[in-house]
Amino acid sequence: MCKMDQRALYNYALRLLTRRDYPHAELKKKLEQKVAETVESVETVAFKEASRALSAVDQVLETLTQQSLLSDSRYVESFIRAKRSRGHGPYRILLALKNKGVDPDRIAEHLDAQDPVWAELAAEQLIRKFKPKQGGAHTIRWQERAKMSRYLAQKGYGSGQISEAFSRFQAVQESVQYDPYNS
Repeated sequence: MCKMDQRALYNYALRLLTRRDYPHAELKKKLEQKVAETVESVETVAFKEASRALSAVDQVLETLTQQSLLSDSRYVESFIRAKRSRGHGPYRILLALKNKGVDPDRIAEHLDAQDPVWAELAAEQLIRKFKPKQGGAHTIRWQERAKMSRYLAQKGYGSGQISEAFSRFQAVQESVQYDPYNS
């Protein structure tokens, strides 16, 4: 197979970026895989040529960053927005971003796990999943509370956010009026 030049690598990166945003580390990995695919075998390629191809990857990434086509900040913002809209908590989002190779400082700029909005979102998740029962104050049994806690923990919420969500869930449940025609 022919050697991949820098222009072809740049075009491949553009094709990837037109589909969705990528973090720097993930795009670098994909480009390196593409370079490895185009080379027939590692044994037949001289070391200089392999290192030249890898430096081409770095040059392409630098060019994309300078052109504002590759931005970890933009990726982190859109990733958080997408996961938050699906009900995921801050700790699950944080772990997913770290697994994608995003710089922890970049994550910290955009994700505040102590923001009170997360407790509101956790309460919304509880209300959506475990509909409040009609008839006023209904005490939540410990088995039911444990099930709710596991659900929110799997979604990525912390213990403080979970307890705040229980308080809000209880308040909503107490405000639900009894409807004899809908019981």
